[in-house]
Amino acid sequence: MRLRVNRILMLVMVLAVAAFSIACAESPAATSPASTATPAATSTGTPAGAPSQTPTAEPATTAEPTPTAEPEQKLQVATTIYPVTYFTQRVGGDRIDVTALIAPGVEAHDFEPTPGDIQEIQAADILIYNHPAFEAWVADALEAVGGDVTAVQLADLPSDAEVEHDHNDEHDDDEHGHDDEQALDDEEAHAVEQAHDDEEAQAVEHGHDDEHGDDEHGHDDEHGDDEHGHDDHGTLDPHVWLDPIEAIEQVRRIRDALAAADPEGEAEYSGNADALVADLNNLHDQLSGSLQNCTHNTIIVSHEAYGHMAERYGIEQVGLAGIQPEFEPGPRRIAAIADQIRQLGINHILVEPMGGSQLAETVAAETGASILPLDPLESLTPDKEAAGEDYFSVMEDNIQSMVTALDCQGSQSTN
Repeated sequence: MRLRVNRILMLVMVLAVAAFSIACAESPAATSPASTATPAATSTGTPAGAPSQTPTAEPATTAEPTPTAEPEQKLQVATTIYPVTYFTQRVGGDRIDVTALIAPGVEAHDFEPTPGDIQEIQAADILIYNHPAFEAWVADALEAVGGDVTAVQLADLPSDAEVEHDHNDEHDDDEHGHDDEQALDDEEAHAVEQAHDDEEAQAVEHGHDDEHGDDEHGHDDEHGDDEHGHDDHGTLDPHVWLDPIEAIEQVRRIRDALAAADPEGEAEYSGNADALVADLNNLHDQLSGSLQNCTHNTIIVSHEAYGHMAERYGIEQVGLAGIQPEFEPGPRRIAAIADQIRQLGINHILVEPMGGSQLAETVAAETGASILPLDPLESLTPDKEAAGEDYFSVMEDNIQSMVTALDCQGSQSTN
């Protein structure tokens, strides 16, 4: 039986070989593999009557794609306050790793670097910050790391960038009965703001810690002649990022710093910066158009962080506190602001989300004003970060609050 099966299998194989031979003999096109690749390149046509033949396509032998060139090691960048971090991330894109030293929800005015933060700075290639008037700790941090990191300052604050006020050396006469409300604001509020800012920022250098109790008017000898100059940044408003036009210059400095450290990424940094500059120009147009045809030209704010933006768009700010929000005015100053609110017919007080609203609520209750949010964007709140908000979305909310507070009708064509 097994022998019979083997014979049958042999017969089948013989028949298969014979059939293959007959097929080859009847097909003149069956040639060697080398010849089958040639006709497609040399033939000008198929002879009449010849059977049409489609050559069998062989798999294409394409080269493996070359991976996109990436930096061997990403640029390590440490940043400080939120707008500096946001602008740096936008410009740097995927070519950099950004470490934000000031986390969401942290009061940026109160920040002091920990030993861990100093290590982060030391590990960075670049430290990008706004200005010593805000990040007064930067100089000490750079000294601690021994100059191993490139520091990039984004803002210049010359004397003409000071908070715009006419002090008139009248801080000592406690004149609260001014007919001119702005003179009241200038003389009273900023004696407090300047004295306290100087004391806080330069407590170690000038030994003013024991003078904070003299809340309102006791520092004429420090501020009447501006004897400290600009070393202590006491009279400077560092919140330049709230003015989109000044923010553009900050973006360009970031671009140049990253390109200098990573020349291969210059084109990418330039493209990213151009896109961000376009967004900032659009924001400027939106602010310019929205803050037109307003009933009021004065906003009451929780602290005077909005000088650059106010000057750009022709409005005035009156702060319940000065540039440093932690220093609150005394009862006489609060009463003066309340009188000013009534006299000007102001209906809203603009309060930052992280600074606390107790003082604002007190003044609002006394004057019948309502409270609206106005975010200086020094630090993004955790809730806003979780919601995916960013510099531009928060600035759009700020525009709405200012339009309401100033009772603006806007221009004919607002964005």
